[in-house]
This record gives sequence, C-alpha cells and structure tokens, in this order.
Amino acid sequence: RISDEYLFLKGERDISSAAAFYPQRYHIQLLTKFLAKELKAHKGAPVDFIDIGCGAGMVGLAVAASEGSREVVLTDLEDQLGSPQRSLDLNDDEIKSKTRLMSLPWGDLEAGKKVIESLSEDDDERELWVCGSGLVYFDSLMAPLADTFEQLLNARPKAVAYIG
Repeated sequence: RISDEYLFLKGERDISSAAAFYPQRYHIQLLTKFLAKELKAHKGAPVDFIDIGCGAGMVGLAVAASEGSREVVLTDLEDQLGSPQRSLDLNDDEIKSKTRLMSLPWGDLEAGKKVIESLSEDDDERELWVCGSGLVYFDSLMAPLADTFEQLLNARPKAVAYIG
C-alpha cells in the first residue's frame, strides 16, 4: 500500500530498504508520493497506468496498490521483466489482478500497440497516465523513448505523462 513516506510491499518490505542498492531510489520515493497525492485527488475516477522502463516495478506497484487505479501495465525490455515479476509476486491478489507485465522496447510501435490493446476498451474516457523515472542514460535512447511516449499518450483522449 502507499503511505505518506514509503511504499510497503507484502512482507513489510519498504521502498527504502528495497531501493537501498538502487541508484534511483530518491526519484522513486518522490514520484511515488506525488502520484499517491494525485490519485487521491481522482476519487471516483480511476485511472489506467503504464510504467515505462519500470525497473523493479516499485512505482507501478505503488499505483496498483492505490484505490485510484484500475489497470496497471509495467513495461521494460523482455530480459528485464524478472525483477518486476518478483516484486509483483510479493503482493496480494488484488494488486496482482490489476497488474500485468509486458515487453516494450522503446520505439517499437508494434509492442506499443500491444500494450495499448491490453487495456480494457470498456471505457475509452478513462484517463491514462504514462510514467517513467530514471529512464535515459544514453542520448541515443531519447528519440525512441519520445516516440513511445507519443504513441501511448495518443491512445486516449485523456492522457498525461509523469516523468521523474
């Protein structure tokens, strides 16, 4: 669940200890707190959430633990999905039921299309949040990342990007 200070996963693993060896931990903490406040403001209007380059999945799982989320998709390269899968496995069935992991190489329009199609089409008016934190370490990744954000944000009439 989301608290004011930390994300708690099943087994009382908090984000500070889980991220102690993760260099982006402070960005994750700040982004998680910010998203928690934003979701509270969306009472009665659940959002769908796509986490780009999710790493261990901490931000996306924090959103999935919130009452303000409907569907959550954690994305990363295929060979990087083991870490968020292990994080997801630590959570309860409610979080697992609304969270899925998918491969999404940046700039791969077919993979982006599959991520979009994985979200329910029952309510195209539901707001879509696309999020990424600590994503780019090489300039050559900027253009494919921008293409991916553009594709996902254009999938819904109401979409917003959160980049930390």
